[in-house]
Amino acid sequence: MGSLKSFLDETLKIKDLGSVHYFLGIEILQTSQGLALTQRKFTMDLLQEYGCLQDTVVICSLDYNVKLRHDEGQLLQDPSVYRRLIGKLNFLTNTRPNMTLYNI
Repeated sequence: MGSLKSFLDETLKIKDLGSVHYFLGIEILQTSQGLALTQRKFTMDLLQEYGCLQDTVVICSLDYNVKLRHDEGQLLQDPSVYRRLIGKLNFLTNTRPNMTLYNI
């Protein structure tokens, strides 16, 4: 491993920051059995950012009978907030597909 670090340092000028703990939204926990990957921090930060920490679990937050139309309702004043939320939810569900399932 030392030769790899030396090679990378010579080629890319890297720093050895020690063991990884958090990378690209994924927590890396070292256990006696190996590594455990979790997105608990990412999920909790997401819930806190959008004020959802106190919300309860729902299967679907929309009424099944509501028909959404592009020409009705109010437009968002700042759609970038919505886009950022959707991007984070896409990242979370693509890296953890089991989070999209609701188990009873």
